[in-house]
Amino acid sequence: MNRNFQLRLSAAVLAASAALAPSWAGAQTAAKAPTAAALTAAADSVQLKGHSYPKTIQLEGANLHLNGAGVRYKVIVPVYTAALYTEKPVKNESEFLAAPGSKRLILTMLRKVDSNELGYMFAKSMKANIDPKDMVTALPGLARMGQVFSDAKAVNPGDTIIMDWMGKGKNTVISIRNQVQGEPFAEAAFHRALMGVWLGEKAADAQLKKALLGDAGQKTAF
Repeated sequence: MNRNFQLRLSAAVLAASAALAPSWAGAQTAAKAPTAAALTAAADSVQLKGHSYPKTIQLEGANLHLNGAGVRYKVIVPVYTAALYTEKPVKNESEFLAAPGSKRLILTMLRKVDSNELGYMFAKSMKANIDPKDMVTALPGLARMGQVFSDAKAVNPGDTIIMDWMGKGKNTVISIRNQVQGEPFAEAAFHRALMGVWLGEKAADAQLKKALLGDAGQKTAF
């Protein structure tokens, strides 16, 4: 192969590479560009620690809207994400309890936790926030909730705990890993005490409480 032929071959290879480069780059850009469906889904949900919470859900035929979402930390360790859904926006515990219709609180675990430990944490916070006049009425529900978490053994990353206030006389329904745990909790006092864990004056995590109640200053948690 003579010198001139080698030079012409090298020039041809370089020209071909330059011609193909824009097409290849364009293909890469196209592959990475989000689809319209993906953009719509992202706009209609909140992403939190890798978990997606839609801005609107349905419960008992009613449209519930995401009131707020945040992360529960124990010291500096993230334990779970939480999202609160209501029919109309609420800004404090009193508004939440007084609001008619269905409501939902979703917890999505970020680490493995022994269910007995989790149930104890909830019960401790419930007792700290319960109105003394509700104590006797709420006790049966409190005892049964402890059994529910004991039976669940452990909750793992990605597992959900859903607490629904069903309205229409059905009261509180607790689901773990999308399985309803026994009969509804009939006592309204139990529901008030339970929601005090997240929304009460002595809520377990003050920053999470603000986030669930839609505090504008907590939106960075999303």
